[in-house]
Amino acid sequence: PRIQPELGEESERRSIALRPGGSVQRMGREAQDPEALAMLASASQKLALGMNEEALVLARAAQELLSGSVGEATASRIAIRALLADGRLGEAARLLREHPWCEGRAAETAALCEADVLLATGRPRQALRSAGRARELCEQFQDDEGLAEALDLEVRAGLRLDGVAGTGKALAAAEAALSLRRRLGDGQEYEALLALSRVHLARHEYEDAFAFVGAAVEAARSSGNERGEAEALRELSGVVRALAEIGQEDADTAVHYAKDAAELFRSLGDAPGEVAARHALAEAFVGDGMSSLALEALQGAMSMARELGNRPLIKAGFDLLAKLHAPAKAAAALEKQAALARSVGHTWLELETLHRAALLHSSLGMHDVAKRTAAAALEVARAAGDAHREARVHRCMADMHDVAKEHKEALRELAKARALFTTLGDVCGAIEASRVAGLFCEDNGNLRGALDACKQQVETYRAAGWREQEAEATIAMAEVAARATNPAQALQIAREALQMCKEIDHKDGEADAWLCIAVLQFEHSFDFKESLKAAEKAQALFQGVGNPSGEAKALKIAGTALLAQGAGEHAALGKCRKALEICQRHGDHKGEAFVLQALVDMHQAIVREHTHSGMPPPPEILEDALNLALLAASAWESLRDFSSQAWALLQLSALYLMDDDGDAALQAAKESRELAEKFDDIGPEAAAQLAMADAHMQRESWKDAQESAEDAKALYADLEDSIGQEDAEDIMRRAKMQLSRKWKKKPSESKPKPPKARAERGMWTSVVESLNKASADAHASSRRRREALLTTTRRSTLGASRGGAAAEAPSASEAEAEDVLVARLEDGASEGSHERFVAAGRPREAARQEAHDEDEPWQLDVEGEKLDAALVKGLLVKLGADPEPIHAATPSARAPVQFFDLADDDDDSEDSDCESHRSDEYF
Repeated sequence: PRIQPELGEESERRSIALRPGGSVQRMGREAQDPEALAMLASASQKLALGMNEEALVLARAAQELLSGSVGEATASRIAIRALLADGRLGEAARLLREHPWCEGRAAETAALCEADVLLATGRPRQALRSAGRARELCEQFQDDEGLAEALDLEVRAGLRLDGVAGTGKALAAAEAALSLRRRLGDGQEYEALLALSRVHLARHEYEDAFAFVGAAVEAARSSGNERGEAEALRELSGVVRALAEIGQEDADTAVHYAKDAAELFRSLGDAPGEVAARHALAEAFVGDGMSSLALEALQGAMSMARELGNRPLIKAGFDLLAKLHAPAKAAAALEKQAALARSVGHTWLELETLHRAALLHSSLGMHDVAKRTAAAALEVARAAGDAHREARVHRCMADMHDVAKEHKEALRELAKARALFTTLGDVCGAIEASRVAGLFCEDNGNLRGALDACKQQVETYRAAGWREQEAEATIAMAEVAARATNPAQALQIAREALQMCKEIDHKDGEADAWLCIAVLQFEHSFDFKESLKAAEKAQALFQGVGNPSGEAKALKIAGTALLAQGAGEHAALGKCRKALEICQRHGDHKGEAFVLQALVDMHQAIVREHTHSGMPPPPEILEDALNLALLAASAWESLRDFSSQAWALLQLSALYLMDDDGDAALQAAKESRELAEKFDDIGPEAAAQLAMADAHMQRESWKDAQESAEDAKALYADLEDSIGQEDAEDIMRRAKMQLSRKWKKKPSESKPKPPKARAERGMWTSVVESLNKASADAHASSRRRREALLTTTRRSTLGASRGGAAAEAPSASEAEAEDVLVARLEDGASEGSHERFVAAGRPREAARQEAHDEDEPWQLDVEGEKLDAALVKGLLVKLGADPEPIHAATPSARAPVQFFDLADDDDDSEDSDCESHRSDEYF
């Protein structure tokens, strides 16, 4: 699973660098060679700049000169991280195996190395355990910098785990890191606050994410850490962009923050930071609908990244280029880059550009050009002796053959890629090749081939000794076997996986195995009683490991099994209601969306059961299904899962058709199509076009129905989906028949139908009430927790100026006023701050402060109530601040970043917007 893309890649890059004063200095007196120490320091710096090959060479040279296990371990860690950053996973794992340090402080570094490798190779659960072991060793040796690195690894590993169980562990680690940084007082508190922001963003807790990233800016600024301030501003731009996607922020604000970050990085001479900020600026421009400015920002960033030789930033630039440019223009630009790289002998850059250009040509249907480009890349890789890149090119050629419908050739290329990855010891690469081969086979109806690909994955994991992954791959193989062979064999494979999980005490896998058995018995064996038993066992195990999403899935299967047994609608729906309560209790927003969708599925099944029996469905059941579908679509939208939202809208359209409301069905289908057009997969778009055709038929708009069906048929033809084509042809035939009759409505009948009356209450209203209560409770709890953490941050930054001990406990209203004053004091919103900012050479803050200085003195609002001057003055004295007039606006829900008060232009036209953003210093 991926964490938020707008924050993840850059935070990964930053975490790779060993902090000055960290691992290199922790070697102490054991490493006596000054030359080796200088090499390690230089290697660490090169790694931070993305110069992975140079860092690797220096680390290996230093390793030869160092004596003692700690020194060797430190050098090897830098080498391992350089290999991981370059995608050479097999070499990194091999280097780790060659140096099994297990004594003293070397064991601490070894545990950190192991966590790095496990995380990079897609094993976050094991990485979390290794990071926990490193944390214990760091605490034992009182190594605070090592402890900070271990906590950072725990945060990243937790974010890679699926569900709130993983993000909960990440949250605990981030809060521990914040406590550590406050204790150390090293000016790095902002890093822990940024980690908290990332975790809350991954948990879809947007208000918390916004508050913590704002606090990070505040903490970095108050400690005089301008580089930290720039990093926090860049991440703030990403958080605002995420909020803008769901309509909770203005996309233009993200542009301002990214610009500020780029300007600050430039003033510091931090070129990699400036490139990353320009990337954020380009994405912010895209979100604000200004693609041309986004391209300008990106072009400057790509030039800088090439000059730096920073591979991660070069790759990130290419990724953005593919998103911003039309494929043909992007391919042409990449070919120019390849020619330039060839002329200066830059092999890695030439390979990267050729590889990407080949994929783009393939997507344009220029298969011959794509194959020639890929063949050129293959020759360059072989000439350079780069077997890893050669394997990647074979993997790329498989995609090109698949797009060209050359399925046998695609499978041959994947077999070559898998063989090379296996030789290199790159388990992840070999697994990826087998996984894609299985997908290709399944797409073409070759289920036996898909099953063979699953067996290859199991064998690869077994050979590597990855037992947990072997068990999980066996569960996946059981699901494929159910379609490829027979349910009995699939159940046998699932039970083998269950036994394997029990042997290695893999409780998460054991729960997944029972869930798989429950699904197989329900969908393939039709043994509803046994399916119910298996689902109940799965639920108990998921509850034991703290996985509410897993519990929800198990309860859904249990509910459908009860419904199939004829146990009654109340009992079946009760299982889903219980699942919703579990997800709400754990704050699992994704689980809530899944359960809402499950409730819709169950209601739809009840409606179909009544329809098939020749009876009209109860109106309340259909009304509940409609409202629950609306809730599900809204829930997916709030999670920024627009693909699931598109499918939920399709389901809503189908329900409106059952309710004889063609107008509402058409509107839902259109909204689904608008979302689907943004995806690379045309499947949802084809389904939306077909739903629109159905809605037009019910509305008796025969011509529109025929046109929509023709569009759907063309899309299904591209997908080689014969069933979809048949459905589209059926609508086309019926629409044509109606048109041939040349039947017209009478004028009196041509008026649009009034909107259908809807019930104001139903079962769905209790769901809404439950959701609202859970949301309010979660918001209150989150606010208390957030304020407790941020209040400590505020007071720690002001503690030096206050000096004295606290007086008696303040009243509730005084406490609220004090918090507002603390925030304003940190923002520098006191009289005379304008001159202080001017003297410090910080014109942006000076301009903002000058606007504040024009306000009425002693104006302080707390939740709309204006406090008198005496109270404000008394609080200022209590806080140890100068009791001069202070200017403070009414605190918003996002007080920690209130000092970022950026005024928008009154002119909303696109031209003026573009002009206000354009600046020669950026482009």
